[in-house]
Amino acid sequence: MSAGNQPRVLVADFMNHRRLSLLAALQPHFAVEPPPPGVDLLRHARSSKPDMVVLFAHPWRADKAYRQCRWLKTDLRPTHRVAVINLDAPPREPTLVMEQDQADGYWQGGGKPDELVAFLQQVWAGEQPVVVKKSAMGLLAKLLRR
Repeated sequence: MSAGNQPRVLVADFMNHRRLSLLAALQPHFAVEPPPPGVDLLRHARSSKPDMVVLFAHPWRADKAYRQCRWLKTDLRPTHRVAVINLDAPPREPTLVMEQDQADGYWQGGGKPDELVAFLQQVWAGEQPVVVKKSAMGLLAKLLRR
């Protein structure tokens, strides 16, 4: 925990515009720490020992986020919570993310920063939320199949 008794949250998303928007929304509720540029996330998490890590699954390397989640939960015990947010990567079965990848919460589909903050507050509270929303890409794919 930070000095102000807020949970220390490491937000791992290299999409700068999205990360900055989420960081601004999270700051009233969490002590937010983005990893320094070019730093290996797992090494940084091992040395900084955050209370919660937020991982983003990206379309071209979603598997990396799920592997990082498993590693954080099995090899890095001090990390209390790990949330995986999948805004635009291919869908993954939520039970796989929660059980096999050992996530404490999983978000799939689009979302506004305030919705993601509410989700992360649930993760921190230990509620193990799973949110699956229809993505714009999923709707587009359905229209194209017709």
